[in-house]
Amino acid sequence: MRPYVQLLWGNHDYFKLWLSGAISQLGDWFNTIVLMSLVSIYTDGSGLAVSLFLLARIVPPLVITPYAGVLADRFNRKQIMILADVLRAIVVLMFLLGTGRDTLGLIYILTVAQFTLTALYEPARSAILPNLVKHDDLIIANTIGSITWSAMLAIGALVGGIVAGALGMAVALVIDAVTYLLSAILTLRIKSYHAPVANSTATSATSSSQSNQFIEGLRYARAHPDVAMALLVKAGGRFGSTEAVMTIFATQIFASRLNSETSLGILYGALGIGAVAGPLILNYVHDGSVRQMQRAIAWGFMLLVLGWGVVSQAPALLIVAVGLAIRSMGGSANWTYSSAIIQHRANDAFMGRMFSLETSLMNLIGIVSTIGTGLLIDWVGAGNVHAVAGVLAVTNLVPLAVWIVLVRFSEAQRGKLSLAGSV
Repeated sequence: MRPYVQLLWGNHDYFKLWLSGAISQLGDWFNTIVLMSLVSIYTDGSGLAVSLFLLARIVPPLVITPYAGVLADRFNRKQIMILADVLRAIVVLMFLLGTGRDTLGLIYILTVAQFTLTALYEPARSAILPNLVKHDDLIIANTIGSITWSAMLAIGALVGGIVAGALGMAVALVIDAVTYLLSAILTLRIKSYHAPVANSTATSATSSSQSNQFIEGLRYARAHPDVAMALLVKAGGRFGSTEAVMTIFATQIFASRLNSETSLGILYGALGIGAVAGPLILNYVHDGSVRQMQRAIAWGFMLLVLGWGVVSQAPALLIVAVGLAIRSMGGSANWTYSSAIIQHRANDAFMGRMFSLETSLMNLIGIVSTIGTGLLIDWVGAGNVHAVAGVLAVTNLVPLAVWIVLVRFSEAQRGKLSLAGSV
């Protein structure tokens, strides 16, 4: 733990960047609890309505992220982050106008606006990190960021649900807006960052050249099987919409003893706890090599299946929380290891395109999965959401089976190469 503490306390600008992210992430979960509850309540638990809300959060990053990366390389990253935070604060306050069923469309529109701004913010924040910490500290800095996100999920969702339930949804939304403004102030106080000089080549790049570069990235992935395999992991973890299912459980099935916001906060808190625990526990079953991380990913996919299986049989909200925590352990571990494999195996010249391709695959599967889960919930009825979780448990056997086949094929190819080298 000492290197992590030393980085936080010894690098003041990194500390400001970290704290700004932690504060805004905490507020984000206040926002999420409120809006998902409102959508479910306004539509009497419509799975499709909840899924459309989730799509309003997924689609903007899918469309905007490639362009946002260019902006982060051409303009002042700190200014982009500050502008995005201020505008997000304004958008969040406008959610206060969503007071009834007839304002559901407004909630969707504002959600698109919020996550469009988030899609502009995140690449700038990721790009500014190497400008603030030493190269040797990048892994530590990213690890702190990952743990912080998971912790804020656990704490923010639980506290957000309690605050919304006890003080009202309007208070939770105002708190979220304030966290964005605090984040902007902290970012403004970062001193060691200097805006990059615009790259003339990048400035004059045409859509055609960008397309060629994307094709080159596909060719690179095809020529490097370990990288290509890792690109599929996060997409494989998106089979089934966790948020849609848990929202129905919290607002329709187990909302009688607790209010919907508190119930949803408990379930999101369970996801956060699982996300923290997953990599920490599975780190004990591998030595950090690519081969062992590939095997650990198989365990992660098994946890996805097990988690959905527990949820499908859950007689109480607490058991749903346990099942979601197990599922989150697998998803978080696979997220960590797939990123690490790409960083180990991909050439730095192709690193950005590999992560961009990975994100695109993940979001595409996420969109299809979110719509499919919503339609399935509406088809069987919100009261039968346990059956939906059972279907997702079976569905998640598919990426598990595919991954096991890919790992065995990879190891067989690696063995042939080793044998040929020894001849």
